[in-house]
Amino acid sequence: MSYHFYKCIPGERPEFLADVKTAAEARKVEFAYPSVTTILSFFTNPFMDKWKSEKLFNIDPTSCDFDEAMVGLYGYRTCLETGEKIKSSDFGTRAHARMEAWANDEEIGDDPYDSIISEVIKKYNEMDIVPHVSEYIISCDSDQCAGTIDLIATVDGKLELFDYKFRECKGKSKTYNKDLEQLAIESQWVQNKFNLDYLPAITTVCVDSTTGKCWFKKWSKKMQLKGIKSFRALRYMALHKLDILI
Repeated sequence: MSYHFYKCIPGERPEFLADVKTAAEARKVEFAYPSVTTILSFFTNPFMDKWKSEKLFNIDPTSCDFDEAMVGLYGYRTCLETGEKIKSSDFGTRAHARMEAWANDEEIGDDPYDSIISEVIKKYNEMDIVPHVSEYIISCDSDQCAGTIDLIATVDGKLELFDYKFRECKGKSKTYNKDLEQLAIESQWVQNKFNLDYLPAITTVCVDSTTGKCWFKKWSKKMQLKGIKSFRALRYMALHKLDILI
């Protein structure tokens, strides 16, 4: 299984380590912090475990190798540029790139993926939000982790964190504990980094990858604080399993 790591030298901007994909490789790099999503990959959900087992059982082991089976498990999306099937992760990367372009005040409307993000942008305009920074890499020395925040924006005079999830929704929003924990811990890091006297609000934006319909899940402060505690408990276990840092 591959993981994500960032090089986080104290006093310097964190850097994504694209070529480091295992714990063994990370141990060879000084100040290599695992990503928030890597930590959360250790979180197990009984329902999802059962679902994955059933799906993998239905994949003919003679027709593909393990990596191909995992791609089949998590599915494909239709590429809006070519009409061909691509990995779900590739679809999400391209849609994220268009949201980043919008946040950077680039022209939106000519790219095929703009149809998927148009409703999100419409709701942002209705909320009168002001983008502050997109795809912002942040790290925490005390937590020994790092992550990339999709969008930090100003809403009603205060900073708020947004994270995009492009999923097959089938008519209803799909948000999970991992979504909460990811944003919650990053909001704590943002508060500390920018010396804020408040904990920034957090919102998961779930977008149907077929229709573009979107749902905004603004997590309550109670859930946000719970998410921070949950992440830190899981982080301690995960770092020991990875046998790095601490």
